[in-house]
Amino acid sequence: MNILIEIVSPFFCLILIGFIFGKIFKGKDVGLFWLNNFIIYLAVPALLFSLLYTPHSKTRKS
Repeated sequence: MNILIEIVSPFFCLILIGFIFGKIFKGKDVGLFWLNNFIIYLAVPALLFSLLYTPHSKTRKS
């Protein structure tokens, strides 16, 4: 159960950040456009890479 929370919680944090910024910048589409580009092209790929990457030393059995 701990592993599931560890994997899923960053995605929900991104959703929460988007919701909060949507409430703060209500009606200002230019700010949301740049936030959307940041999340799609930088934050989510970095998040996926950090979640899926495991160093070889941890996966290799001796």
